[in-house]
Amino acid sequence: MRRIGILTEGFMAWGGGIDFLNMIADCLGLANNGPPELLLLVPRPTAISRGRSLLLPWYQWLKTSCGQHRLVPWQQVLREQNSQSLSSQLARLREGMGTALPVRYFKHDGELDAIAQAENLDCLLPSFRALSIGVQTPWIGYIYDFQHRYLPHLFTEAERAARDANFRSMAKHARHVIVNSRNVQKDCVSFLGSSGASFIALPFGASPNPDWLTAQPALLPKYDLPRRYFLVSNQFWTHKNHRIVFEALQILAKTTDYDDVGVVCTGSTVDERDRDYFPSLLRFLGENKLTDRVRILDYIPKRDQIEIMKYAISVVQPTLFEGGPGGGAVYDAVSVGVPALVSDIPVNRELESRDYQVQFFDPMNAAALAELMLKQAQQKQSQHSAPGTLIENGLRRRAAVGKTIEATIEAARAAHTSS
Repeated sequence: MRRIGILTEGFMAWGGGIDFLNMIADCLGLANNGPPELLLLVPRPTAISRGRSLLLPWYQWLKTSCGQHRLVPWQQVLREQNSQSLSSQLARLREGMGTALPVRYFKHDGELDAIAQAENLDCLLPSFRALSIGVQTPWIGYIYDFQHRYLPHLFTEAERAARDANFRSMAKHARHVIVNSRNVQKDCVSFLGSSGASFIALPFGASPNPDWLTAQPALLPKYDLPRRYFLVSNQFWTHKNHRIVFEALQILAKTTDYDDVGVVCTGSTVDERDRDYFPSLLRFLGENKLTDRVRILDYIPKRDQIEIMKYAISVVQPTLFEGGPGGGAVYDAVSVGVPALVSDIPVNRELESRDYQVQFFDPMNAAALAELMLKQAQQKQSQHSAPGTLIENGLRRRAAVGKTIEATIEAARAAHTSS
């Protein structure tokens, strides 16, 4: 039986990273060769107390003009997660993979390699950074996206340079790199060249946790939700483009018979790159008398978020940029069979399929979004697919992801043997 080391470094700093690792483990369990034995490989937690979060070597402390030090390029993510200890993050990860999953801690790549050799691991994945040349176990890299190239104004010059350096190092030292979409795969070749690593796009693997399909309406009353609502499940970051949803709601509010329709938002309200972003949204809601029609719930438990999603008219994903099709919100919506209104950007067009209830809109056109929202609100409550169908569809998608990862592992091992 194959033995695979799951690298958590860089992924436990935000909820989407934990979801991604759980997806990788789940998909490997559905691969053709049968489920492998998994081992979690976790950076030593003592690194956090020293302020070098999760031992990521591409994190850099830079002194600003104000004399303060800031961490790039993931400072905003790490600050938002300061309240979550490594133990709680690890607990959430193991809850998804199985609490009996063994864990090994490492301090540096030499120690990581020693663990891999002692545990007879066949492969390490997914690595958020290029591992040292001395690592003797085959490994597979991971690149998230090139947001800093498309939205450079959201990053400092140092942040952009740090991302570029990390990605160039990955392309140079990794034999194989997995990415979340064909769009990112294309960007890897465009920005990094095709002479180094092979870049492998994972298929869209949306699949529900079976528990999500069990009704738990008791989770909802504490949130005081509107009678009917659209759901936006994004962090309040500038590129997530919440404003267009609120502008569409303003248009919808002028339509008679829809005064009971609102918008519910989940996700952190802090954007380190633009501290005025969230306050500006609150001002817009207040100035346009929409405050009572919008519920901003901040960060809530995942299971609560899913239950709220199941009762929504539709999920709205207005994002201007994503690394994977639709981001986490649409991934979950497809999993539980909830319709989604999605920004018409290239990566989201990978969602075009008969399997998904997805409609596209111009993310800069509030009127176009309002028209779609109105049509959705006019329909009777959507009939979700039967739980068995949702699970079957999810297993089929994840098996396809597992097959891709399995083939990549075999390629990585073959390349390592021949070198």
